[in-house]
Amino acid sequence: MYLKEEDRRLVKEWRNLAAALAIKAPFTSSILRKMKIVLKENMDASISVTEKGEIYINKQRWQKLSAKDKIFVASHEALHVALRHLERGKKLIENKENQSVAIWSLNMSADSKVNDLLYEEGIKPETIEVATPKEVAKLLNKDVEKIKKWSMEKIFKELYEKYKDFQGGDGGDGGGGSGGGSDISQGGGDIQQEQGDTVLQEGDVQNTQKMTDEELQQYWNEAVASAAASAKIAGKETAAIKRCVEELFKPKVRWQNELRRAIIEGMGNRTKSTWYRVHRKGIDELPGIQRLRTPDAWVLVDTSGSIDDQELKQFLGEIYGVAKNCKVTVIPWDTQVYDEITVRSPSQVASKVSKYMKGGGGTEVTPALQYVKKNAKKDDVIIILTDGEWFDEMRAKIELARMRKFHRILVTTHNVPDVPVDRVIKISL
Repeated sequence: MYLKEEDRRLVKEWRNLAAALAIKAPFTSSILRKMKIVLKENMDASISVTEKGEIYINKQRWQKLSAKDKIFVASHEALHVALRHLERGKKLIENKENQSVAIWSLNMSADSKVNDLLYEEGIKPETIEVATPKEVAKLLNKDVEKIKKWSMEKIFKELYEKYKDFQGGDGGDGGGGSGGGSDISQGGGDIQQEQGDTVLQEGDVQNTQKMTDEELQQYWNEAVASAAASAKIAGKETAAIKRCVEELFKPKVRWQNELRRAIIEGMGNRTKSTWYRVHRKGIDELPGIQRLRTPDAWVLVDTSGSIDDQELKQFLGEIYGVAKNCKVTVIPWDTQVYDEITVRSPSQVASKVSKYMKGGGGTEVTPALQYVKKNAKKDDVIIILTDGEWFDEMRAKIELARMRKFHRILVTTHNVPDVPVDRVIKISL
């Protein structure tokens, strides 16, 4: 495709900036590469983004930005898309009485989260004023470190509750994003690429354009998890990156505590005497101690027809929480057992587990229990994620009674079956 000399210069400049970013900030760079970035001549807004991963920028405004500001603006918008702030934001402002304050609260909360992440990666604007956790902390009279740990939803709730009776001022006109960025409450609207626009990079929009909302959610979750893994390998995983990833996978159970409890309760079986090791005090008449392995977790995920999308999403969050603490083998089931999925790190929850979840039939947990009983090792932790609506509760009761060599945890969103387990956890959605 023929490009004007000016457009060729803009594209070359962007490629050089993106290449430098890949070395400095692998997390943001990995996400930014998936975006289509288009400069438009005639555009009322400064910037607009879509859930598909399109970033439209007013060409005149772009040309006035410094190199640092160009990287910051594009990265800022890319993170809004990948962290699903547009989708999450729509739910937050829906039915709020004071819409102008709701939109202002949304943009402040989302911008402060994104900018905190960018600042920690060393991506800072040169001339643009932006919202930060420090600014939010002043608005709410809270400690800035506390604000950094809050989710976007929590910050929004606190801002809206404090300022919902406010009329006019900062929140009066609904505002856009900080520093003239996009208003994430609006999304991309009807903006499309037109002849004469300058495409700085194509990204992965050819694939995302065909995706359903559910597929998009999975796509961006995988993109964020993969980017976090890249940053970790490069030794550049910041605290803000960890917090943003955890916002997408929110376990309701404190799995570190639960798994520690499982290990402590089985501590009597964690060691054994052996004459192959010398006693640590050098006493020849006494055997040494051999420490046994740390238990793995087997997560049985109910994927039957009674499980809705919200429950399945929460189950993925619980798997993420478990995977932060130990090796996990995931077993999807309905009336049959599907292929097991091995997860060795939290980042694999998005890339491996969500992609291969199968089911949709009736609800019989017994085949899954029998599979685990045959394949798991003594003292492994068995976690059942379910709504508790089992057709085979009596058979499951008998099977679980035969599995006392494992630590059995039942996590349910609804019904609590009368079965022998070591711990029952009921979570509300």
